[in-house]
Amino acid sequence: MPPIKLHAARHSAISAMRAADVDRDLRKRVAGHSDDEVHDRYTHFWDDALRDAASQAEGHTTGDGTA
Repeated sequence: MPPIKLHAARHSAISAMRAADVDRDLRKRVAGHSDDEVHDRYTHFWDDALRDAASQAEGHTTGDGTA
């Protein structure tokens, strides 16, 4: 595996806790964030965004595979 910076690992850990439905206040305490906006900035929402994009795209395609 390639090296990862400690700060990036911290972001990944917070994001993994979110994906596992760990309580937001607990995630904030673990991360040391007192502000919701700061916490959200350092929590990655990629999985949700990708799922939403796929759902939106699905609604715009036809049965023959063309858009």
